Amino acid sequence: MITKHPPRFASILMVLASTAPVFAQTAPDATARRRLVEQAIAARDAGQHAQALDLFEQAGRIQMRPGLRMSIAEEQQAMGHAIEACEAATACVTEAQANLTGTERPPGTGVGK
Repeated sequence: MITKHPPRFASILMVLASTAPVFAQTAPDATARRRLVEQAIAARDAGQHAQALDLFEQAGRIQMRPGLRMSIAEEQQAMGHAIEACEAATACVTEAQANLTGTERPPGTGVGK
């Protein structure tokens, strides 16, 4: 069982989050998404990976970003869902690379939506 993520994961998530394109998002959506992510982090830290995964996925339905996809991959991995974790991690890298090269796509499109 994974109880804490190594510091390198936090660094990776920060870099990935900073590469995310800025799309129009309403204040209520941003607030709801932020609240879901905070709840997911608390669930993850408590070892409640199924709940954390559900909350991260709900946040992703509002707006998916590479860092959020990485969190989803980590929760899938913690639950023993290796194939799904690999798919989410691959989508994370693909989206981050697209963001860096300027070929980003609007939310809800692209690889692994």
